[in-house]
Amino acid sequence: MEHTIVLTFETSLKKPYRLRLPGAKAETSVAEIKALGQLIVDHDPFHNGIVKLSQAELQNSSESAYAI
Repeated sequence: MEHTIVLTFETSLKKPYRLRLPGAKAETSVAEIKALGQLIVDHDPFHNGIVKLSQAELQNSSESAYAI
């Protein structure tokens, strides 16, 4: 079953930015998800627009999302 990682970031514009990454494996660890979020913060595609990771979720089609 395909899972989706959903990362929510705080931005300098005070508007949350949500990134959905489909195709994650069910056994994806909390550490891997947090590292992915930190990678995006460290290499900000918005050039100083992303401030920090505020929420991370792993979702699949048969369960509700759970926050990490």
